[in-house]
Amino acid sequence: MTRVARFLLACLVVGCGSAPPATPPGEVRDPNTVDVRWGDEYDGVLEDTDLESVPTSTGSSRTSASLDVLVALADDAANGQALRSVAASARFAHAGGRYRESASGRAGAVDVFDVAWLEHLVVGAIRPVVGEGALVASARELGSPSPRATPSVSVLRATPSSSLWGSVLGAGATIAAGPVRVVTAAWRPHDDDSTWTVWSGVEWRFARTTFGAAYGRTVRRTESAASVVASRAFRDAFVALEAAHTGSNVAYAARVVAGEDAAWRASFGGGAAAAPETPAGSSRRDRRRAVLERRDRWRGLGSRLTASSIMSREAGREERRRRIDWDMDTRVDDGASVEAGVRMSESASMEAPSLLVPASVDEDGELRARVALRVRERPSQTMEVEHVFRIDWVKTEVAPGLAATWRGVLRRGPIDVGLQASAWALRSGQLGYLGRAGLAGSSAFTTISGGGSDLSVIVRAAAGSHAGVAVEWRRKASGDEGVLLGASLRW
Repeated sequence: MTRVARFLLACLVVGCGSAPPATPPGEVRDPNTVDVRWGDEYDGVLEDTDLESVPTSTGSSRTSASLDVLVALADDAANGQALRSVAASARFAHAGGRYRESASGRAGAVDVFDVAWLEHLVVGAIRPVVGEGALVASARELGSPSPRATPSVSVLRATPSSSLWGSVLGAGATIAAGPVRVVTAAWRPHDDDSTWTVWSGVEWRFARTTFGAAYGRTVRRTESAASVVASRAFRDAFVALEAAHTGSNVAYAARVVAGEDAAWRASFGGGAAAAPETPAGSSRRDRRRAVLERRDRWRGLGSRLTASSIMSREAGREERRRRIDWDMDTRVDDGASVEAGVRMSESASMEAPSLLVPASVDEDGELRARVALRVRERPSQTMEVEHVFRIDWVKTEVAPGLAATWRGVLRRGPIDVGLQASAWALRSGQLGYLGRAGLAGSSAFTTISGGGSDLSVIVRAAAGSHAGVAVEWRRKASGDEGVLLGASLRW
């Protein structure tokens, strides 16, 4: 303990920064979940991840439920408002549900699946997707720089959500009869009860091939759209294609997954992609996107290289974004691992109101790098000590900026104590992402800018693998303090 205390004190004097939250005691990390590397991978969708990690329908009879309550005992002035949230989910043999209430509002959905001819029924806050997303794509698919690795496609699907961001109010149903599936869905925006969009589709599945067609229309508008989807699964590859027509525009999307363990992933798309509220492209800017990803693992060294390009055009304004990500991780020994990454991105926006007005062009670029060292020790059978050091470096046209973090975690039986110290010096226009300590229901990352520091202490206690309580205290260099209390039940 003396050596640990010295180590904690030395790191508190020297270190600071941003690291992913530790896994709470009693909670098993899903091995299929990709760790958040940068902090902005799913901007605006992060609060859904804890509830949506439970699969919707697979025919499994496993029963599970969770309840997370988070309250602010002392307000953090930097947050602008006290953070209070309640999140709950349940899954039974043929039904499931989820609910969330937070400062941003309340949302939830219930679904029934695998009951005779009824394959799936969902009601509430949903995320509708048509085909490969050429017309209507979910918020997660539009915002993620990584193509999906799932070797399947549906002509129309509506998944449950627990967030107002990226979801709409509505219902969807899927009826299966042998190789034929009939799907229908209807929804409206959260703030407009008069604009309903209705989609229906049918698909045939035989052997490794899927073919389907869908048609959608917005009530009280002249907008309508049709989509055709086809996919084929090969021995070590999967290909999915979608072509859609919106009356005046044509949209397309394609996805390819190939190699062992989906080593190669690529997705392409173009045309007038629509927002979930409407089926046609008139309400959404014209988009062109391409994403290519390669994953490798060789003797303990993991690598993920992603290149993406997105272009959108609407009403005389054009925006382009290009980005290259290279993430690496390796295990030094049984108790230490290193994670690193490099990101190069550039964006340009051009606005030309008319042919008589010269176009204005605004260009921006960024180079970002990070490295993190994780060290884990087991002094005894009942005690575990973990240290995480992370440095983020960001370079824009102005000058480089830095953010650094140290986090120490001491686990002894059901008690988990964590201490995190962070500091950052970022220039104008530079952003960093500070990791939260890991309270259920709080956002995984907080955006930071300028200069500052942060110190937080979190104490968690678990009762077996089903219940836990946690208290977090956080203080910034400005003097702002915040205290959060969280409780979780999982079974």
